[in-house]
Amino acid sequence: MIIDRIIVENFGVYAGRNVAVLTPPDSTRVITLFGGDNGAGKTTLLKALYLAFYGKRASLADRAGKNYEDFLEDCIHSESNPHTGARVEVHFRKQEEGKEHSFRITRHWWMAPNGIEERLEVYQDQPNSSESLSDTWPDFIEDYLPTRIANLFFFDGEQIKQLAAPASATDLLRTAVHSLLGLEIVERLSADLLVLERRKRQATKNDQERQKLIQLEQEVSRIEELHNVAVLDAGQAQTRVDRARKELAAIEDTYVTQGGTLHDQRGTLNEHRVRIESELSDAEAELREMAAGILPFALVGSLLPKLEKQMSQELEADHLQIQAAILQTRDNALLGYLKRSRAMERKVLQAICAWLDKDRKERIPSPDHKSFLDASQQALNETRTLITTLPDLQHHAVELITKVRTLQQELDNTERKLAQVPDDDAIAHLHKELTSCKEKVKVAETKLAVAISKSDQLFRELTAKRTSYAREIETNADADDAMDSDRRIIEYSTKVRTTLAAFRTAAISRRVGQLERLICESFCQLIRKKDFVSSIRIDPETFDVHLMDPKGREMPALRLSAGESQVLATAMLWGLGRASGRVVPTIIDTPLGRLDSSHRRHLVERYFPNAGHQVILLSTDEEITKCHLDQLKPFLGNTYRLQHDSSTRSTKIEEGYFYS
Repeated sequence: MIIDRIIVENFGVYAGRNVAVLTPPDSTRVITLFGGDNGAGKTTLLKALYLAFYGKRASLADRAGKNYEDFLEDCIHSESNPHTGARVEVHFRKQEEGKEHSFRITRHWWMAPNGIEERLEVYQDQPNSSESLSDTWPDFIEDYLPTRIANLFFFDGEQIKQLAAPASATDLLRTAVHSLLGLEIVERLSADLLVLERRKRQATKNDQERQKLIQLEQEVSRIEELHNVAVLDAGQAQTRVDRARKELAAIEDTYVTQGGTLHDQRGTLNEHRVRIESELSDAEAELREMAAGILPFALVGSLLPKLEKQMSQELEADHLQIQAAILQTRDNALLGYLKRSRAMERKVLQAICAWLDKDRKERIPSPDHKSFLDASQQALNETRTLITTLPDLQHHAVELITKVRTLQQELDNTERKLAQVPDDDAIAHLHKELTSCKEKVKVAETKLAVAISKSDQLFRELTAKRTSYAREIETNADADDAMDSDRRIIEYSTKVRTTLAAFRTAAISRRVGQLERLICESFCQLIRKKDFVSSIRIDPETFDVHLMDPKGREMPALRLSAGESQVLATAMLWGLGRASGRVVPTIIDTPLGRLDSSHRRHLVERYFPNAGHQVILLSTDEEITKCHLDQLKPFLGNTYRLQHDSSTRSTKIEEGYFYS
């Protein structure tokens, strides 16, 4: 099946006529992506598809407790004319006997003087509707895609979240396997045969035995009625729990949006701010202390070696000047002595005087050397100390500056969060509503547990009573003197029931083996951990799911995180859909729920492009983000934005996603 387009007119939040083309452009771009905020009409599109296909047999959560006419009336857009009514229309194609046929389903309802009126028109390969196909449409669609397994292909994130619970997963597997194998017919036939046996056996009993069997059968019927009522009560309790959980999730989202989470974290944020301010103050004080010391010399760090060289040269020149002065004094004294002693000839004395002058001139610094620092030896030593210690000091200063910037940024973020914290009065009503909803969920879950417990107890009583009844019949079977035809009916009926039971067991075991393989393949493809599980086992009697690790040991369900449990639920839906053998589009509302980023990435990369030959996703911008959109782009065929106008309380379908 390929769904080519869906049309909604004055349906739910959609005002006027809205058309979305869903046909994949080619075999690779199979995904159609709808984006919309909460309340913009994503779930309404899924509801429109269910309603078009199944009408009053559609399994819809918001129809719980309402009759079909009231439900249709509620589906008419609040601002439109109820006498004009609403319409949903679906165009699709499917293969029949190797030939492709096109279908168009139009379901229109409106407010008439006597209440809601509805008209269903089905078109097949022609512009005019087919009256015969319209009349038999419920049987036609039930034969192709039974309502019992439709939720394997059309589902939402909340359904995945519920299936993450082991009990819900068991119920899904039991229902899906029975539906896929058509075991309802087998069980119904067994029940009918058992009723026939009861009647025939009663006909062969004497009055006393017949009366005893009648009493037993009446007791069985009474407990059956009580059990059916208990099952219905449990179903209604489950619906109330689902509704309460959905309401709680909506309020939790509003609470987070309005700053409730920040309000709850206000004390922690204040403590965090005080700690950061203290660390920031210490770091800044240390920086100021360093700035008051020798750190500013880092600004001229490259000049310090030159300064040290100049100071060394000047001190060396000063030393030579002093040395020259000392030599001058010595030479003058020596020459004076020689002159007074007259021990040398004048020529020799002149030669000595010339040599001494030359020696002094060689020791005196070059006249090109300029001295302008007039530095002391202590200044030179301090400069050399600066050159040695300044790099480490400068490195520490850079670390402190980086720390100050980081702390300042963290302080700004914390103060920004604190500024966003709403006042107690502003959040009080939401907090009260959130607490009330949590209590409501708790009460609903308690009532559900009581209802399930009662249903289970009645089922055990019913099983025991049926066993007693069957034993009573079997005990008296050999004593029956009824007609041969009745005995043959009873005999063959018992054999048929035994055969049907064996067939049921064999069929389930065979299908369960296939499901184990398909679900395990799907789970391993979606999970982020390699070699996490080696196989998945499904008990053919209880339908409990057991995960086996690579060493063949069973993994406790508690070891799975919430995200891994939801991935397992997704893998179960994927595996069941593949096992059904039906070529049906996969439609997912709220596809990523509350999965963490890594699990979301694996679903985006591995599941959505391979979930079916046609995949329709109904998402918010917080689920499929811009990053996810880039990953999906090679597989996208159509994108739409559900644009909601709060002033008119209506939604329009427009082309493009949030980021396009």
